[in-house]
Amino acid sequence: MTCVHSEQTPFRINESASVKTLFIAHRGESIDAPENTCASYRLAMMRSADGYELDIMPTSDDVLICCHHATTKYTCGGVDKLIEETTYADLRQLNACNNHPFYSGEPIPKFADALKVLLSGRKIFVEFKTSDPKWIAPMMAELQEVGLGKEQIVVISFFSEIFFFFMIPHAP
Repeated sequence: MTCVHSEQTPFRINESASVKTLFIAHRGESIDAPENTCASYRLAMMRSADGYELDIMPTSDDVLICCHHATTKYTCGGVDKLIEETTYADLRQLNACNNHPFYSGEPIPKFADALKVLLSGRKIFVEFKTSDPKWIAPMMAELQEVGLGKEQIVVISFFSEIFFFFMIPHAP
């Protein structure tokens, strides 16, 4: 397989028997469905993606939800609520369709609900969007409660110094 980084610099992906290229749906199938919603994750599974990436952050009442942005303005039609200062009950009332009329009324999902969409043998890439290490244990508990295998879970974060120091003791 040849991929082109630019017109001048083609590169090859090693397609040997020991290497498999994975197709991971970023924020779910976020072009054809609203990003970071169960609808976008279901669509990724229906289209046989090897997995999906999602972003998680806490609400004011300690619920881990899926959202890439710190506010709801981008995904909820301009309604601008700061997620860390808003309860999940209030966030759940918003329309997270992100201008996809077919998905009007799609809610912001809990992390636990998003995990239940993942099919057996597929991978989930969880981007941890907070620097507060107190959320690592609840995140790991939700991952374990759903019963995903270690080989299915990839956790990523920009907050590596804090994150990995606290993450290692909680890894499944």
